[in-house]
Amino acid sequence: MTATPSRRVSSFELRLYFHALSGRAFFYIPVLVLHVQDRLAAAGVEQANAATMGVLAFFAVGIAVAEYPSGVFADWAGRSRSLVVGSVLYAFASLLLWWDGPLWLLALSQLLLGVASAFRSGADTALLYSSLSARGALDRYPGALAMLRFANLAGLTLAAGLGGLLWSWHPASVFWATFVAVLIGALPLLGMPDERLAPAHPNYWALLRDSLGVLRRSRDIQLLVGIGGTGATYFVFSYWAVQAFLVEQDAAPWILGQVTMVVTLLQASTMPLSSRLARWRADSSLPFFVLLLGLTAAFGVVAVASRQTLPVLGAASIVVAAAFAPLFRNLVNVRLQPLVSDGVRASVLSLETWLGNLYYAAFFPLAGWLLDLWGPTAGYAGIGGIVAVTSVPLLIAMATRRR
Repeated sequence: MTATPSRRVSSFELRLYFHALSGRAFFYIPVLVLHVQDRLAAAGVEQANAATMGVLAFFAVGIAVAEYPSGVFADWAGRSRSLVVGSVLYAFASLLLWWDGPLWLLALSQLLLGVASAFRSGADTALLYSSLSARGALDRYPGALAMLRFANLAGLTLAAGLGGLLWSWHPASVFWATFVAVLIGALPLLGMPDERLAPAHPNYWALLRDSLGVLRRSRDIQLLVGIGGTGATYFVFSYWAVQAFLVEQDAAPWILGQVTMVVTLLQASTMPLSSRLARWRADSSLPFFVLLLGLTAAFGVVAVASRQTLPVLGAASIVVAAAFAPLFRNLVNVRLQPLVSDGVRASVLSLETWLGNLYYAAFFPLAGWLLDLWGPTAGYAGIGGIVAVTSVPLLIAMATRRR
C-alpha cells in the first residue's frame, strides 16, 4: 500500500536532518577549556580559571546581543537563510578561536559563536513546523521533531567522542574539522524552500513592550524567568566545570572527549522526563527544588572530593549534575508557556534567555575567580553556596505562592 503524502519523509526533512547531524559536529567542544587555558598560560596570564570562564562568558554576551535581531532577520529573510548565516558565521568563528593571535581574539571568537548560535537557535524547528504545516502534515511534527533532535544529538555526541582523539593527533584538527563539518551541514540549506508563517507580532518593539508588560503584571512569570535564567546558568556552568575539573587533574585529551560524550548521552537520557514532570502537578515547585538543590549538593561533593583527593568521585558528581541541564531548561519553558498568550510567548521565552545570558556573563568570571582565590575545595563549596543562596528564596516564593 502506498503511503499517504502526509506520512512520507520528504527530501526537505532529510536535508534538514543532515544539516542537524553535520552542522552540530563541534569537534572542539571537549577540549575548549584546555585550549583556552593553554593559550592563557602561554601568554603568562595568571588566575587561569577566572580568565578562562571570562572568555567563555563572551558566548553568552553574543547570544544576548543577537537574541532579538536574529528573530527579526529570520522573519524577514526566512529560517533557512538564518540557519545559513548562523552556520557560516559559526564555521569561521571556530577558526578564529584556533588562530594564535592576540588574546582578545579568544573573546571575540566566543562572542561570534554566541551570535551564530542565536541565528541558528530555534530556526530549524520553526522551519520543520512551517514545512509540515504547508504540506498538511502537522500530525507528523512530533515524530519529525524527535528525529531532528536525535540528529542534533548524534552530531554533538560523535564530535565530542572524536574531538579528544583528534586533539591528541593534532590540536588544530578539531577546529578545521568543525569548520568543514558545519559548512557541509549548511549546503543542503541552500535553495531550500522556506514556507514562512506570518510573525505573531509585526512590530518587534511593541512585542518587546508587551512582553515586559506581561512580566511586570505576573508574579508567576517573574519567578519562572528568575529561576530559569539563574538555574540555566548554573547548569551550563556545571557542563564547563566538568572540563575545568578534569584539566586541573591533568586528564588526557581523549578522556576529556569521552567524558564530554558521556555527558551528552546522559543529557539525552533525561529528556523524556520533561513531559512527565510537566504533567505531574503543573503547579508544583518540587522538581525545581530537587534539580537546583541537587546541583548545590553536586558542587559540595566536588569540594569534598577535591579535599580528599578523589578525582573520580568529583568528576562523576559534576557529570551527573551537567546531565540535567536540558531537562531544567525544558521544564522551565513548559511551565512558562501556559501562562502567556501565543502572541508574546516566543518573546517572553527570548526575554528569559536574554536575562539569563546577562547573568551567565557575570557569574562565569565570578565562579572562576573563586576557584583561583580559594582553590578547588573552598571554591566549589562557594559556588554551591551561591547556587543555594540565589535559588532557595525564589523556590520558597514559588512554593508559597502555589498553596
